[in-house]
Amino acid sequence: GLYRSDDAGTSWRRVTGDRSLRQRAWYYTHVYADPQDENTVYVLNTGLLKSIDGGKTFDRVRVVHGD
Repeated sequence: GLYRSDDAGTSWRRVTGDRSLRQRAWYYTHVYADPQDENTVYVLNTGLLKSIDGGKTFDRVRVVHGD
Protein backbone atom coordinates (compact mmCIF):
# COMPACT_ATOMS: atom_id res chain seq x y z
CA GLY A 1 0.00 0.00 0.00
CA LEU A 2 0.87 3.65 -0.19
CA TYR A 3 0.80 5.77 2.95
CA ARG A 4 0.73 9.55 3.37
CA SER A 5 1.71 11.89 6.18
CA ASP A 6 0.63 15.52 6.35
CA ASP A 7 2.37 16.27 9.66
CA ALA A 8 6.06 15.55 8.95
CA GLY A 9 5.72 11.84 9.76
CA THR A 10 4.03 12.04 13.16
CA SER A 11 1.03 10.12 11.82
CA TRP A 12 0.35 8.17 8.63
CA ARG A 13 -2.77 7.10 6.77
CA ARG A 14 -3.16 4.53 4.04
CA VAL A 15 -4.07 6.19 0.75
CA THR A 16 -4.32 3.09 -1.45
CA GLY A 17 -3.75 -0.63 -1.42
CA ASP A 18 -3.17 -0.75 -5.19
CA ARG A 19 -0.78 -3.67 -5.70
CA SER A 20 0.26 -2.44 -9.16
CA LEU A 21 2.52 0.11 -7.46
CA ARG A 22 4.88 -2.78 -6.59
CA GLN A 23 4.95 -4.85 -9.74
CA ARG A 24 8.16 -6.66 -8.79
CA ALA A 25 8.81 -6.98 -5.08
CA TRP A 26 12.57 -7.44 -5.58
CA TYR A 27 12.81 -4.43 -7.95
CA TYR A 28 13.27 -0.81 -6.93
CA THR A 29 10.28 1.41 -6.15
CA HIS A 30 10.60 5.17 -5.82
CA VAL A 31 7.79 7.52 -4.76
CA TYR A 32 8.04 11.25 -5.39
CA ALA A 33 5.66 13.97 -4.23
CA ASP A 34 5.47 17.10 -6.36
CA PRO A 35 6.75 19.98 -4.16
CA GLN A 36 4.44 22.41 -5.97
CA ASP A 37 1.23 20.32 -5.77
CA GLU A 38 0.44 18.09 -2.78
CA ASN A 39 -1.95 15.97 -4.86
CA THR A 40 0.54 15.02 -7.59
CA VAL A 41 2.54 11.86 -6.87
CA TYR A 42 4.88 9.88 -9.13
CA VAL A 43 5.84 6.22 -8.68
CA LEU A 44 8.77 4.66 -10.55
CA ASN A 45 8.91 0.87 -10.68
CA THR A 46 8.93 -1.09 -13.92
CA GLY A 47 7.15 1.91 -15.44
CA LEU A 48 6.16 5.45 -14.52
CA LEU A 49 2.84 6.06 -12.77
CA LYS A 50 1.28 9.44 -11.94
CA SER A 51 -1.50 10.39 -9.54
CA ILE A 52 -3.28 13.75 -9.45
CA ASP A 53 -5.58 12.85 -6.54
CA GLY A 54 -3.07 12.45 -3.73
CA GLY A 55 -2.22 8.83 -4.54
CA LYS A 56 -5.73 7.34 -4.53
CA THR A 57 -5.52 6.36 -8.20
CA PHE A 58 -2.65 6.17 -10.70
CA ASP A 59 -2.35 6.31 -14.49
CA ARG A 60 0.59 4.97 -16.48
CA VAL A 61 2.71 7.66 -18.15
CA ARG A 62 3.98 6.58 -21.56
CA VAL A 63 7.70 7.21 -21.96
CA VAL A 64 10.36 6.14 -24.44
CA HIS A 65 12.39 3.14 -23.21
CA GLY A 66 15.92 4.10 -22.16
CA ASP A 67 17.70 1.31 -24.04
